Amino acid sequence: MKTNTITIVPIIDAVADTLAELMTDNSYVFHQTGKQFASHHIVYHMAKEYARGNVHINTAESFNSMLERAKAFRKNQRYRSFKSEF
Repeated sequence: MKTNTITIVPIIDAVADTLAELMTDNSYVFHQTGKQFASHHIVYHMAKEYARGNVHINTAESFNSMLERAKAFRKNQRYRSFKSEF
């Protein structure tokens, strides 16, 4: 599924408090949804900016990285389990 404003807004609305400070990269998918938050801070990866003071998206990127590793580990576990049956 391609991520765009139409797909991401309902997800953010379901899990985020609009009184929170939203921190994102400069992806266009966050421009509209960022307006409903107490504040919306953006880091500009294209300009090689990854943090500015307390503004960063490291927590989200770390979570995504851990999720991808868990999915790969699980896939490898299923493969080993399947392979051991033969």
